[in-house]
Amino acid sequence: MAIALGYEGPYVIPEGTVAINARACYGGKITSLTIPGSVKTIGNYAFTDCRKLKTVSLGDGIEEIKLRAFSRSGITEITIPASVKKMGGETFSGCTSLSKIIFLGLPPEVGSGVAQ
Repeated sequence: MAIALGYEGPYVIPEGTVAINARACYGGKITSLTIPGSVKTIGNYAFTDCRKLKTVSLGDGIEEIKLRAFSRSGITEITIPASVKKMGGETFSGCTSLSKIIFLGLPPEVGSGVAQ
């Protein structure tokens, strides 16, 4: 699953989608994102450099968030569902507006430097 490069505004990943591709929205202009629980994996760099992205809603069912998936985005806070078992390194690196990460359930296995 990839998001059209020129798309601007809120975006809802369609229910039934099972994976978000690497670089699916790299540098995109989405402002908010809703990811349903049908998605199992969020790919490497999927939302990197999405500076306008402020809010993300992750559905229960997501199992893995890969390397730098949200790095250098404008996220201010995020809740990680208990279903997430693995997070890649530097998932939120460079997110200068990020003030809170909430883990529901036990924290997942995490790569190095999740929020440097």
